[in-house]
Amino acid sequence: MSKTNKKFAWINTILTVAILITLWLITISVFEYYSLSKKTFLIINLVLIVFSLGLLVLTVRMNNSNSNTSRLIYILVLALMLAGSVYIKYTSSVILTSVNKIVSQDDEIEYHASFVTKKDKYQSVDELDGKRIGIIDNPDFIEGNVMPKDELEKLGFKNVTERTYHSYSSLINSLIRGEVDYISLPKAFNSLFMTDESIAPSLKQIESVYDYTNTYANKSDIGGSDINVSEVPFTVLIMGNDGGRTDSLMLASVNPSSMQITLTSIARDSYVPISCYINQAYDKINHARTISRDCTIKTVEDLMDISVDFFVEVTFEGLIEIVDALGTIPIDSPATFYGNVVGDEKASVLVEEGLHDLNGDQVLAFVRERSSFVNGDFQRQLNQQHAIKSLISTIAETRDINTLKNIVAATGNNVETNLSVSQLIGLMNLAINRMESTYLSATDIVTVYGSRISGQGVMNYSPDYGFDLYYYIPYRSSIADVKKLISMNMREDGILEIPTAFNYSVQDEYVAPVFSSDIYNEEVDQSIFTGKRPPVDTPSVPEANDDVIIKELRGKSLDEAASYLASYDFTYVINEEIEETTNNPSRDGNRIVTSTTGGITMNPEHSVIRLNVIRYKYVAEEEEEPDPNVPTDEGETTEPESEQPDN
Repeated sequence: MSKTNKKFAWINTILTVAILITLWLITISVFEYYSLSKKTFLIINLVLIVFSLGLLVLTVRMNNSNSNTSRLIYILVLALMLAGSVYIKYTSSVILTSVNKIVSQDDEIEYHASFVTKKDKYQSVDELDGKRIGIIDNPDFIEGNVMPKDELEKLGFKNVTERTYHSYSSLINSLIRGEVDYISLPKAFNSLFMTDESIAPSLKQIESVYDYTNTYANKSDIGGSDINVSEVPFTVLIMGNDGGRTDSLMLASVNPSSMQITLTSIARDSYVPISCYINQAYDKINHARTISRDCTIKTVEDLMDISVDFFVEVTFEGLIEIVDALGTIPIDSPATFYGNVVGDEKASVLVEEGLHDLNGDQVLAFVRERSSFVNGDFQRQLNQQHAIKSLISTIAETRDINTLKNIVAATGNNVETNLSVSQLIGLMNLAINRMESTYLSATDIVTVYGSRISGQGVMNYSPDYGFDLYYYIPYRSSIADVKKLISMNMREDGILEIPTAFNYSVQDEYVAPVFSSDIYNEEVDQSIFTGKRPPVDTPSVPEANDDVIIKELRGKSLDEAASYLASYDFTYVINEEIEETTNNPSRDGNRIVTSTTGGITMNPEHSVIRLNVIRYKYVAEEEEEPDPNVPTDEGETTEPESEQPDN
């Protein structure tokens, strides 16, 4: 063989071996996913074996060929095949790495905290010795309790006075009031609290003077690792993470047999017992995530008296990246508004009313917005459910491999779950088999029933801040109705008792029935609020052009709402008025405002408040007539008088 022939033979052989090694590495790396379709994987392996043998034989023949043109063409073909196999290997590696990021649960968690002080008061942590430091009184707050104690010991400070507080909000306000000189907060405290209307103004007065990091064991005990998700109903808590708090919270129950999902929204301002607070003190439920993910999960479990099997946590940055990987997703917005994005305090993203294809920033603004809607936070919860359904549908319909790779990569960086790889494969396999057996599309094989924990918004005095804050008190009856819905879906048959008020005609577009009401005839339990009451005073009329933060008016009578708005020179219009009956005589004739206005900043010169009103009408309960077949006290049955025929 000539030197030229040997050169071509070596090139052919090296390229061939490289192609085969790459292809078999791909097969080995995806072997754990073979249960998605055992038949398909078997066929692929057989084809790969035949292809490998054929390629080796063809390479040997080309090495013995005397045609330089044929050898050059063959080398070019091998080079293209190698490039293609390397790209497939790269794509599969990206996907597998991202999936492992999503499902991996580290044995240890790295925490980041900061010593914080008032601006321009202290310049460094060296001045902390001999001063007062505020920490949380609960060891479940890693960055607020455990870490500062460990760091003080590490720094060797011996003369530091510790004062304890029950929450991060009370900790920040203790610093503002001058009760302490330093406090310990999560390092990302600015992004963590910038959207909290009660804390955000204080952030401009404080700054970090010392950042520190430490690693602690992951003590999470949340998990359904032994659940066969393709056969047994299970629950999933979906959390939208706003820099460390849960800005959106949805509890899903999944029945794989009936292919039904219930999706229940829980308002972020819901005032409930927090499981990891001392004595399970009340607070807004979205504050639980500032402690830990487990705290949020256990709080929901206690609230709903339901075991949470799995969690899926998505960051807001992740939502943007996932949507942008798709390009856009269709969203039907009930109103036109300018909304906010992560890290942007100004409303800079336009979302127009109606059905439009929205990018990542617009979708994020859509799921966060509430002040532009008459129904406030209720509409935001509906919007979040709508966005999830649209996102899942768009992903299910995607067939482009590059798009899917980008979606998985974005998901891997911004989504965490305790579902295992085998459980995810089981769910995918279930969906594939159901589509193959029913010939339905990916968007039609699952029925989703939306619901929410409804409640009443109130303004109540907060000793931490010295003024009224907005709280959302869940109705006990709403919780009971949602628990009943989830319980029905968690049965093996998954049969739901459709509400009697639900009607459906084939001529109309199908809308899933509603299993819980928006309003219940319940009074707010004032005993859940603790702390001193504020001094009685009258509202001051603002100066011209001053912005006013409107109090929550839900639950007030129309006269009370009108009097409050008039004190600030606001005008109002009744957007909608409906009438409901009540068996509570004290409510007869009252008009209860149902629109959410709490926390909305408006200017008296340019503001008109739109209200939804319910007019309650008292109707006494009718006494039941005696059953003629039921014995009376004398032991006789009552017979109805027979009608006499007309003569």
